[in-house]
Amino acid sequence: MALRTYVAKTICLFEIWFPSRFFDMVTHLIIHLVDELDICGPIGVKWCYPMERYLSVLKKYARNKVRP
Repeated sequence: MALRTYVAKTICLFEIWFPSRFFDMVTHLIIHLVDELDICGPIGVKWCYPMERYLSVLKKYARNKVRP
């Protein structure tokens, strides 16, 4: 809970110094990542996409990108 309030205060300080064009979805995503860290534990473990890693291995075998 303390991390969430710290992140919210930091983003409010950023809003003072940076223009509104600086803030997009990525800046807003930080708050949700803190929530997921609180709920699920370390996010890096949950965000391992084994299927995407396997597809990148298969993509290396395809010579013709149009018709693999």
